[in-house]
Amino acid sequence: MTDAAAGDERGRTRGALMIALAAGSWGTWSLFFRPAEARGGVNAALEAFVVFATIFVASLPLALRERLRVRRPLRAWALLGFQGAFDAANALLFFWAMQKTSLAVAVLTHYLAPVLVALGAPFVVGERVSRRTWGALGVALAGLVTLLEPWRDGSKIALGGALLGAGSAVFFAMSLLAAKRLGRHFAPTEILCWHIPTGLLVICPSCRAECSPPRRPRSASSSWGASVPARSPASCSSEASPRPTRAGPPS
Repeated sequence: MTDAAAGDERGRTRGALMIALAAGSWGTWSLFFRPAEARGGVNAALEAFVVFATIFVASLPLALRERLRVRRPLRAWALLGFQGAFDAANALLFFWAMQKTSLAVAVLTHYLAPVLVALGAPFVVGERVSRRTWGALGVALAGLVTLLEPWRDGSKIALGGALLGAGSAVFFAMSLLAAKRLGRHFAPTEILCWHIPTGLLVICPSCRAECSPPRRPRSASSSWGASVPARSPASCSSEASPRPTRAGPPS
């Protein structure tokens, strides 16, 4: 084996290890959010907001240091904005799935994304689809059906969560394919960082909607101009948690 071939082989091995590490680290979000959900006041939109904000803060120094000194066309910036929207939809649907069904169903359906990427790659980046890709798709779908057990009673909740997870996989695949195209104009850390602001713009309305209180009927006090103080999305965390009730006076 020549030195060049050995270098290519080591590069592919390192790339596969990095992909496995990234996939495993994404799956650890539930270890943090499940205990938070048990305490109350944490919804899917707030979870997605925390994830995106954390990624932006962590990647910003690297994006500024490793930015490419080239002029980017307007269509590249537009595609970067779309990638942020795709990734935001992916995160929202995944965390909604995690709250609707078991972690196994949510994660398995979410990880249909690699198969979808392989199917979409010929149309986006011109890569060929091999027979192994079709085989992997069949195995993934068979495993999903086996896990969901749609023939049993009470599977509607799991099916609903599975649909949310599959939806997240679709948007995740779209985000990855867009990132592949953006690699011609941006450094990897730039793609990771600069798509976050658009994603936050997509997430914030959902976060506000889930945190908004139910509309109350018009009362006599409101007719005299009494105002209700506005709430921020962050205030939902404390108000949504259960509070102990006081016992009434003895009769």
